[in-house]
Amino acid sequence: MFRYYTLTELAPAHYAAVSLHPEMKFEFFEFHQMEPEEPMWRQRKRARLATERYDEFERFQSLEEQLHGIGPLEYWIHKRQSSDSRTRDLAAMATDILSIPAMSAEPERVFSR
Repeated sequence: MFRYYTLTELAPAHYAAVSLHPEMKFEFFEFHQMEPEEPMWRQRKRARLATERYDEFERFQSLEEQLHGIGPLEYWIHKRQSSDSRTRDLAAMATDILSIPAMSAEPERVFSR
């Protein structure tokens, strides 16, 4: 049973969902050091991307925001509906990722009928 829970930390959707959470972001991984050591190709890619233009995901990571009683999905739905065109693409991706069911039992049950 324990092995199953350690495998969930390796899923890309898990990293994406946590890094798009307005209060956790990448700081969660830095604090918990959950990310395994990166291969050299990924380190080079990260260095190359760091020199490129400042994108909306990096802008989001640098913001200090509080949820004020709403969940991360509601936060991104609000951002998606806002008039700020700089955050629309990131908000669309975030709502897609954060609306993935944490467990597939219920969708499987619905579709297997």
